[in-house]
Amino acid sequence: MASGPRPQVALCCSRLLGRGPPAGAWLDRRRLTNARLYDTVIHMEEVLTIRVSKGTRRRLEQRARAEGLTLSQYVRRALDTEALVGALEAARADLVPVARAKGIYTDEDVFTIVS
Repeated sequence: MASGPRPQVALCCSRLLGRGPPAGAWLDRRRLTNARLYDTVIHMEEVLTIRVSKGTRRRLEQRARAEGLTLSQYVRRALDTEALVGALEAARADLVPVARAKGIYTDEDVFTIVS
């Protein structure tokens, strides 16, 4: 096996939040899990700041901790889920009139067509 420089990645956002390595510290990329590496490196393209009450923040932190996620990961997942739900609702609103025009009203109508 060839020995070359080890892949490294700098983590700055964790330090700003009071967690993680000190300034200028490097971590071996192979020690990061795929999910953590993905959220730490790839998704740090933009920063969004929101204001929430202390109670809301505490509830979000508790839910994130219960799922084994950081607060940022939990909020990103919630935003992605909300965007997906919105897209599905928009698609449904567009498709329901088309289905009604073709006489499709129930799940059974759909199953009859596809079976």
